[in-house]
Amino acid sequence: MPPTSEMLEKAAEALAAVSLQSFTATPSTITPFGADSVLRWKVKRPTGSIVRLFLQGASIGTTGTKTVSPEQTSVFRIVARALTLQRTLGSVTVNVDSSGCISSSIPESTVQLTVRNAMTAQLASIPQLSQRSPASVEVASNGITVKLRFAIAINNFADPDLNVDFRFTLRASSGQAVVTITSFDTEVSWPWWVTVVTIGISQIVEEIIANRIEKEIRPMLQTKLKEMIDAQLAALPSTHRLHVLSTSTDQINFTVCPV
Repeated sequence: MPPTSEMLEKAAEALAAVSLQSFTATPSTITPFGADSVLRWKVKRPTGSIVRLFLQGASIGTTGTKTVSPEQTSVFRIVARALTLQRTLGSVTVNVDSSGCISSSIPESTVQLTVRNAMTAQLASIPQLSQRSPASVEVASNGITVKLRFAIAINNFADPDLNVDFRFTLRASSGQAVVTITSFDTEVSWPWWVTVVTIGISQIVEEIIANRIEKEIRPMLQTKLKEMIDAQLAALPSTHRLHVLSTSTDQINFTVCPV
């Protein structure tokens, strides 16, 4: 049952009785790749209080330390909670000094050319599939969307259309580019005059999707996108390593920093 007004009033009083005596980050500025900052805090909380303490969502005691190494400048907050109420006691910022880093980008046109060339090469070994139109590629803040439009060749039956949509997201991890498939959708459509599709024909289409799209084209595109990014990174100074990798409108963005 929801807390009563009396319970909430007591929770508010309990929160008011809690105070942050100290909260520091040492050092407050670090460099990328393995540099640490130590958070230290001390909170005054009455004995028997119903108030719980949290640092970035994780439960903590009234005193403690935590070592952090954020990849980007980050704010760390200590929050006190009682029932459904909460109060931010304080925050510290750990700055990541990227003054020695180098930023660059890969235009959408390069991504599109990579995908189209990869699809042309891959389809040479898949006679059942042909492209109704070249691959569509859109780079935006939510990732890379690839739309493939195929025709499926089926012996002695009408040829259906197959639409395949992928979305890839990018991130940097331990100095390496990581390409993740976050969505994958397929849609099969038949000519208007086809009224009955047998189980056998349906199985043929399902096998093409499973064996050719899921097992071949999907991992191939994932690999080609990573190879494209790695090739761009290889042209940068060997003294630097990938720190940030993201997408925005019409381009892939990356930042490399001194190791």
